[in-house]
Amino acid sequence: MEPACEEFIKVPFEVAQAFNAANEAEREKALFRMKLSLAGTYKGKRDLETLFKIMDEISDEAESKGLTPEILNEILNEK
Repeated sequence: MEPACEEFIKVPFEVAQAFNAANEAEREKALFRMKLSLAGTYKGKRDLETLFKIMDEISDEAESKGLTPEILNEILNEK
């Protein structure tokens, strides 16, 4: 299994709702599909590594400014 890291992406409310309501197996399946989709979008391993590096940097910056998974979840679930 690959090392895991948390990344935050903006998604439509309905997508966040469905993901939050999903069980662990469904979530893993959705994450795998997203990974495949990204791999197809960014040609070459180098481009994909660059994308993930940028995503890691954005995540680190958000965390350093106090954004937690709980706060993000509250933001995503605001109506």
